[in-house]
Amino acid sequence: MKTLENFQKRSSCAQAVDLTQNPANVLPAAEKEQLEKLDLIYRTLCAILYNFVPTSGHPGGSISSGRIVSTLLYKMMGYELAAPHRDEADILSYAAGHKALGLYAMWALRNECVRLAKPQLLASAEKDQIRLEDLLGFRHNKVQGTPLFKKFNAKPLGGHPEPVTPFVRSTTGASEVLRRRL
Repeated sequence: MKTLENFQKRSSCAQAVDLTQNPANVLPAAEKEQLEKLDLIYRTLCAILYNFVPTSGHPGGSISSGRIVSTLLYKMMGYELAAPHRDEADILSYAAGHKALGLYAMWALRNECVRLAKPQLLASAEKDQIRLEDLLGFRHNKVQGTPLFKKFNAKPLGGHPEPVTPFVRSTTGASEVLRRRL
């Protein structure tokens, strides 16, 4: 039987105020500017998704968590874009599944950055990527006659994350509770 001492600790805890006041954590101006541009693109994608499917999702929660999620995806998590379903990969799971539009937007943005800079790092099959084009599938399914959905072969992306989506390991939010009851 494994004991707690046998498990490798993969997380840490810090007070945000301590991190922001530490001179070692001050970003160079160029990096700060790049991150601010990334954040603006992310917030814009969230707004587009919300407006594309009116009154769907919770854009405030997605937008407010964007900088935390980008830090996790771009700097801290261990995963391979080419292998989204590897068991060893770190998992980003939202307890508030209704922030799915932000999760999809961030993964699509991550995919697009890599597609432009180092496309060889991406999964060879589109089904294993979350592309910008896939955002057209937010709250849509394949039987709907949406022309752009069909033209770009967009994935159907549910209102709550589901494991059929790359990098999503479990369903979260109210829909998961409902499924467990059924």
